[in-house]
Amino acid sequence: AAFTWSLKDATEKMWGATQEQGRLAREEFIASHRPRIIARAFHVPSGHPPGQTPLAFLIANSGDGDATITGVRFYIDYRDAEGQIAVPAVSSCDPMTPFGIPTGTSVPYSAFVAFVLPAAFNTVAELLSPTPTRHHFEMRIAITYEDDSGRRREASFHRKWDFCDERFTRIEDSEFEYAD
Repeated sequence: AAFTWSLKDATEKMWGATQEQGRLAREEFIASHRPRIIARAFHVPSGHPPGQTPLAFLIANSGDGDATITGVRFYIDYRDAEGQIAVPAVSSCDPMTPFGIPTGTSVPYSAFVAFVLPAAFNTVAELLSPTPTRHHFEMRIAITYEDDSGRRREASFHRKWDFCDERFTRIEDSEFEYAD
C-alpha cells in the first residue's frame, strides 16, 4: 500500500510538472510570436460635424500572433507659421469596443476627434491645403492592444502633415514613435 501511495504521489508531481512545462512553453511561444501593430494610410476624410475632425487610417498586424485592440488615443498639435500654438494640443480617447486583428490582416479605422479648427480655416481641407505661410499640423496616435496571453502593449505613431505632398509623413522620434 505504501508503494502504491508513493507511486500515486510521484505521478501527481510529474503531472503538475508537465502542466507547468506546457504553460511555460505556451507563454514562451506567445512572447516570441507576438503581434506587431502598425498604422498606415493616414488621411483626413472630408465631411464632418462642426468642431470635430475625422481621422482615418489602417491598423495592421504584421506580427506572428493575434492582437486585440483595446484603445486608441489621439494627440493633435496645430501651430501657426511662427511656431506659436494656434490651437492647444488636443488629446482624446476614442471610446471603443475591443476588436481583434489576426496576424497578417489589417482593418480600416476612423474616429472623430474633438478638434476645433483655427479661426482662419472653415474646413479641414482648407487647413491641410498648401498656403503661402506655412503652419504646422501633426498628430500622434497611441494604440493599446493585448496579445494572446493578455499582456497589454502599446504602439505609437507620430505623423506630420506635408503641405507639398499633401499627405501625412512619419516623424522619427523614439519618444513618440514606438512599439512595446
